[in-house]
Amino acid sequence: MELLSATDLEITRNGTPLLRAGELRLHEGMRLGLTGRNGSGKSTLLAVLAGVKAPQGGRVRRAPGLRSGYLPQRHESVPGQSGWDRALRGLAHTRELERAIRAQERLLAGDAGSLESYAKLVEEFERAGGYGAEEALRETLFRLGVGGEALAADFDVLSGGERARIVLAATLASRPELLLLDEPGNHLDLPALRWLGATLAGWRGALVLVSHDRALLDEVSTHTARLEGAHLQVRRGNYSRFREQQGLELRSSERQRRERRKERERLERTAAELRSFGNAAAQKRRRRIERQLQASAAADGESEHTKGAPTPPAHEARAAEGVLLEAEHLSRSVG
Repeated sequence: MELLSATDLEITRNGTPLLRAGELRLHEGMRLGLTGRNGSGKSTLLAVLAGVKAPQGGRVRRAPGLRSGYLPQRHESVPGQSGWDRALRGLAHTRELERAIRAQERLLAGDAGSLESYAKLVEEFERAGGYGAEEALRETLFRLGVGGEALAADFDVLSGGERARIVLAATLASRPELLLLDEPGNHLDLPALRWLGATLAGWRGALVLVSHDRALLDEVSTHTARLEGAHLQVRRGNYSRFREQQGLELRSSERQRRERRKERERLERTAAELRSFGNAAAQKRRRRIERQLQASAAADGESEHTKGAPTPPAHEARAAEGVLLEAEHLSRSVG
């Protein structure tokens, strides 16, 4: 079942194109690892898929009633709420279903309800975690290394790492059909990362995961996308498989480039020889060869007089943003 489709997406940042004519389709059970250089636009694309930002062109279509969970790298402030209050926001849908069940039971008691509607609500409630949802949330928080002190404290005074882990737990607890995660492994220790990898690898809905952790991408992804040079390339397989395919294509492309270069050199020698002939047939053939040379050079991204492989794109510069360094409970003594 297709949950989301994006067609002809155009995304820019400060006038710089991040994505041109982007195409993406997400189906149930598809776990997509989204990769690319820093500043390539991965976080912006994820926000567009979540509906938080609008693209400059194209369209994002979502399945009717689709529930999505979005974890950005920055987390909004929630004044007056404890860490536990913030975590409980992940159970909002479950609590809403429970209230709907109670309302339907009251209607049924008065012979005004619908057994079919009641059965559907109960089924959805159980899929959302049912009466064990709160206990599952506590287990998730424990697995992510969130202790009781953090849950009791004001959310806004917690460290960036504690806030990130609480919001990640709440996002997972909401059990959305489409899960969009931007660097969820940040602030996690090795046991928590292992638990997260196993949890995401068994995700039943669709998932888009932005991460620089290759081991996590390999464990979780059924598909891999690379955003680079304003182009989105999507393939089946995990990150290692994607890199392997890229390497094979690069070697094949280089081999073909060398063969074309050798052929150009042969044609250039032939054209030089034909210039010494005065007859019209020889000059006609020379002009045809020169047109072939121009077309071949253009195909390789070279000018008429420049040889060699195209220059690789430089890393995009971007302004620093977000938390660049965080330290907790530091102590130092001398002597």
